Amino acid sequence: MDVLSVHMDNCPLYKALLTVEEKKATGRMTIEEHNGQNHMYFMQGMPVGVQTSKYLAPLGQLLLERNLCDATTFISAQRRIRDGGGLLPGQVFMGMGVINEDQLKEILAIQSTRKAHHFCKLGSRSFTFSKGLTFLTGFQPTPMHMHMLVFLAVSQQLTKKVRERFLELLSGKEVRLKDCGDDLLPAPLEVYGFGPAEKRFLTRLNQQYQPIWELLESGALLRDSTATLLRYLQVEGLLEVRKGKPRPEPESDAEAALDPEKIQALKSKDKLSTKAKPKRPKTAPRKKTRRLEPLPSDVHPLVVCMPGPPLPPVDPLPSVIISPQIQ
Repeated sequence: MDVLSVHMDNCPLYKALLTVEEKKATGRMTIEEHNGQNHMYFMQGMPVGVQTSKYLAPLGQLLLERNLCDATTFISAQRRIRDGGGLLPGQVFMGMGVINEDQLKEILAIQSTRKAHHFCKLGSRSFTFSKGLTFLTGFQPTPMHMHMLVFLAVSQQLTKKVRERFLELLSGKEVRLKDCGDDLLPAPLEVYGFGPAEKRFLTRLNQQYQPIWELLESGALLRDSTATLLRYLQVEGLLEVRKGKPRPEPESDAEAALDPEKIQALKSKDKLSTKAKPKRPKTAPRKKTRRLEPLPSDVHPLVVCMPGPPLPPVDPLPSVIISPQIQ
């Protein structure tokens, strides 16, 4: 029995996976975390199964997500699995007529991919590889593609800081994709989960050298996705890098003024813009309105003062003096 223990700081997971493929090793890779062990199984250098310490993507849940069974059927299947005498969930659902063999293979592939995501994001810790057929027990075999696992390992363990550092190292350079045939990559694009955007990006790299600054500004992918895909291509040895031309800086107005051709182009552009200006439509003359004179500032605008009749004279009342009586 041969057991090898390595820390990921000295040997990243993607490098370990490529080594297993190169050596065509058979055995089990184990990564421990706080709630248990995670295992990935290999046969002749090819991944054939994965187990996680967490209960991830059960078969019944995946069938519900894809509308292949309803809640009543799901509950009935869970009872049969519990009382079925050791039958696997896939056997129970096939026995109930919920899915056929091809659908079961498709669901198991999705299940193993989700578990592989969890396995590949476990970084900065030790892992062991136990070599031998005796370790290939206690799991449900589900073949996976090694290059898909390498891409998962690269993408899951690239932090934001590492991606920016990688792009900084590639600044001022040009890259091109090595010829891998019609699929552009060692595996079909569907295996990686790539879509039209990734296909356009890879096709562009396959045609000729592309400056990094141009890929980041006018590429089909976002900045983080571009860094991840370029790093994966570099890990697989599929990326050709050479020194490129510096990014052209925008010309100032003074430099443009010294070029007679640009001056002529600007003049012709101004002529076209002046000719293209629409004329203002004529409107009917406005009617003259009489302007009212402003009211005096000491008169309220809502009060009109009119002279009234003179008031009659009023005789003054006699004054009466009341004094206290002195006794």
